[in-house]
Amino acid sequence: MIIPLVILLCFIFSYQQQGVRATEKATPVVDIKTEKAKIQSLLGSYVQAWENEDIGLLMRIIAHDSDMVMFDIDTAKGLVSWRKRMESAKKKFEATEKTKISTRDVVIKVHESGKVAWFSGIMDGKTVAQNKAVNLEGLRFTCVVEKRSRNWVMVQWHLSFRHEALTLN
Repeated sequence: MIIPLVILLCFIFSYQQQGVRATEKATPVVDIKTEKAKIQSLLGSYVQAWENEDIGLLMRIIAHDSDMVMFDIDTAKGLVSWRKRMESAKKKFEATEKTKISTRDVVIKVHESGKVAWFSGIMDGKTVAQNKAVNLEGLRFTCVVEKRSRNWVMVQWHLSFRHEALTLN
């Protein structure tokens, strides 16, 4: 009676260990440092697109999803769909010039799956609109990104400011 019980327990223990090993092998190893650097580069591309009024670059780094959402400082309810975001960007490019943007205090978090990440930080910007200098200091931003076909793309963006962040000269 004891021998069959011992054999059964050994079988169960062996099966459980194989399941753990299979799970460990199936979990991909993500190089978080490398992914963070790629996401930092994505943020740099976003800044570059706005400074250079490069709609093509924006189109490459923003997900072409009909349900992606972007809140900007001049949108009351957000822009739903990448097409609306592109239309808004084109209008802003036409209305502004000499845009310069810097970011600071950026915090990037990458999910252990390596397929989704989010980041936040502070943005300062200067531009000229209607022949007036516009300074935007201390803008707060958050973004959710997904890795698709080995590239990170923005799927959600939120930009806001404190009332005292906007100055017109």
